[in-house]
Amino acid sequence: MARTRTSLVDLSGVRFGGPFTFWLKICTLPPMVVRMRRNRSQTKKRRSHHALKSVHISKDEAGNSYLSHRVNPVTGMYRGRQVIDVTARAKRVARRTKRREKELMASGQSTGEKKAATSSPSA
Repeated sequence: MARTRTSLVDLSGVRFGGPFTFWLKICTLPPMVVRMRRNRSQTKKRRSHHALKSVHISKDEAGNSYLSHRVNPVTGMYRGRQVIDVTARAKRVARRTKRREKELMASGQSTGEKKAATSSPSA
């Protein structure tokens, strides 16, 4: 059972001795907790690894930049091989967007294209 802090009693004018000393021994406060504080150098050593790393960017023959060790999204090439058929992917994306627009028009909703509103300056 842990002891809790008790309120301090005004001991002015009271002589120590007798049963009162027994009460003081019971109501002693627990020892303070040792705080393991890290100094500045330890904190800075820990934070030295928090810096942002630079991104490794590569360029293909056409000058398009892409992340290294990844497929080039423009050409679909990876390590000299054609991995993704870019033309088929573009056709599939166009077909999906056309189908979505057709479904939205049939349901009476907006197609998502925002019309440019010209604002006239008020004088």
